[in-house]
Amino acid sequence: TYAWSIVNGTITSANNIQTITYTAGASGTVDLTLTVSTTCPSAPNTINVPINASPTTPTITPTPAQVCANSTGNTASGPAGATTYAWSIVNGTITSATNGQNITYTAGASGTVDLTLVVTNAAGCPASNTVNVTINANPSTPTITPTPAQVCANSTGNTAAGPAGATTYAWSIVNGTITSATNGQNITYT
Repeated sequence: TYAWSIVNGTITSANNIQTITYTAGASGTVDLTLTVSTTCPSAPNTINVPINASPTTPTITPTPAQVCANSTGNTASGPAGATTYAWSIVNGTITSATNGQNITYTAGASGTVDLTLVVTNAAGCPASNTVNVTINANPSTPTITPTPAQVCANSTGNTAAGPAGATTYAWSIVNGTITSATNGQNITYT
């Protein structure tokens, strides 16, 4: 028969079998003691297993902090100094290597992108974290209202209006010249 006992940990399997599983304590050593019996019990033997510290929970920094639906080129970074990095994603696609400190990814269509990072230290101990990045809906295709609806060759003072309520505007023109600012809801052009 086998009789296991533990100090600074918890046996998670039966304690009367040849091979046990256990969970280590937070620091110090795990003391495992085994007594084996056939007809007479053996003297107990104890081994002290050092407990290596786990790395701190990794901070994940997504850039930008919120993304647009189906946007590409989004990035996230983990802490410097880990021995290994292992990234995974839900509701998106990692488009770079998944085993470095930084990743590049494409967001999904809606909801959140869930980025998970598992790091290990030199002792092989892991720590993980997940961050949920909000996906913002893309605006609808803007309606452009030119005034007048048709223009004369080389005419000046023509205007065009975009939809109200946008956060930013960026106008451009082909076969003409914008004569006002290009970052407002309305423009004037020649």
